[in-house]
Amino acid sequence: MKQGVLKALFILAAALVITVVPAAAAGSPPSVISPPVNLGVSNYGGNSAYCTMSAPDDLRALLGQTLEERGYQMFTYAQVDFKTDNGDWHYKADWDDPATYKKYSLNLNNTMIGDKWGRYIGSDYLTFKNMFPEEKNVPVPSAYSSWEWFKSHSMTFRARFAIDFGNKNIVFSDWSREYVLSGKSLMDYKKIMNTYAPELISAELQEDAKTKKPFVWLETKRQPDETQKLNAASSGNMTTEVWMRKDGDKDFKLVGDGFFANERIYLDVSAYFKDNITDYAAAAYEVKVRYKIDERKYQQSEATAQNLLYSPFSNVISYGMPAWIAASPWAGNELGKADEYGLIPDILKGADMTKPITREEFASLAVVLYEKTTDKKASPASPNPFTDTNNPEILKAFQLGITKGTSATTFSPMDLITREQCAAMLARAARTMVPGGDFSTDGAPVFTDQADISSWALEDVKFMSKIGVIKGSDGKFMPKATTTAEKASGYATSTREQAIIMSKRIYEKYK
Repeated sequence: MKQGVLKALFILAAALVITVVPAAAAGSPPSVISPPVNLGVSNYGGNSAYCTMSAPDDLRALLGQTLEERGYQMFTYAQVDFKTDNGDWHYKADWDDPATYKKYSLNLNNTMIGDKWGRYIGSDYLTFKNMFPEEKNVPVPSAYSSWEWFKSHSMTFRARFAIDFGNKNIVFSDWSREYVLSGKSLMDYKKIMNTYAPELISAELQEDAKTKKPFVWLETKRQPDETQKLNAASSGNMTTEVWMRKDGDKDFKLVGDGFFANERIYLDVSAYFKDNITDYAAAAYEVKVRYKIDERKYQQSEATAQNLLYSPFSNVISYGMPAWIAASPWAGNELGKADEYGLIPDILKGADMTKPITREEFASLAVVLYEKTTDKKASPASPNPFTDTNNPEILKAFQLGITKGTSATTFSPMDLITREQCAAMLARAARTMVPGGDFSTDGAPVFTDQADISSWALEDVKFMSKIGVIKGSDGKFMPKATTTAEKASGYATSTREQAIIMSKRIYEKYK
């Protein structure tokens, strides 16, 4: 009997070994790790350098796994070396020694955590007197005057990862690209903020299990490299603004900020919804985000007054929201088709379609038409030739040759578009999408007010009318306002619904 019990226990123990060992040995630690990317450093009162860096793809993959998925422990450290002015690096042999490497390491385990929050950007303070007590050529510690030191001196930094896999198995990466901290090293931070927008992957309204309040759970794509660099050089002070519009609201409203470093954001939105949600699955809402930073946080700017800088907005994610809040009865069917085709740009979603369309809105519409028809992604013009806009959709339309400026340096994004301007830009879009197509105007209808059409737009109007994209009223085209009264009344402007429907007709003809 006793032998039978022992045998049973042995079999059970063997079974446990069989099931546990493979899970613990799910993989082996890598022997190579890529160096940090997007390194940035900021001055912290002269005492320290605040160092921020991002994980490369191979480290991201490891950080994104659970311990069970990896099958081994790992701890993430970074060694940051620097030299002052034309001095030497501080690196020496004991940086590589498993017994002493931590003396020269920053701890990224609490910031570069991956997993649930999607945080692959890590930061920590390099304190000069603690880590490099022999170094004399450093700023005089003072929150108010330490930046003055950097106006005549520079520090060059480099970083490498030290990944501790246990049992004295420390894997060191190569050194990163160097970063120069100096009053003379100025990145084009305003252009960065004007150019790079976040991109939303998902946005879902949920009830928090503990508080029973509404939260929005967002996931974005990896932050653009240039924006990561600016955030790193600004002590990680960039945030991600979250904007929402619920059913019944005309405009989006700011509902809160999330950490820039997080690719996943969990945000309490009970103040916006006033806890008044009975069915989360049936809730109708839209979400978009943008980056924000106070110019003062980027020390090289030397800004002294608050000046908030914003990126362009991300794409809009919509759940159950109508594509527009108002439209003419005659336009409904064709607008519905345009929405089905994906031709309504984010800037016009949820808008009053009976209102006149602006140049900015039309540029966005034209870019969507181009991308949907050609299955190609447009790129914005660089450098930006305009001083009155940084909207990437405008710069894409300009790069494609669909739109032009109102002068060499202005676009006038809020100006309204006349019917002849609308026809001309849509004709340019068609020529861009279908190079070598038949754009003859033989057989085009003749409008009774054709003499009022500007010479530069006449052929485009005739072509658009020939293929049925635009139509007149009582034999007239009404190309533009020609009298003071007409200009005051908004005569001959193109409405949003007219522009969208014309875009839809071109799509159906050329797709």
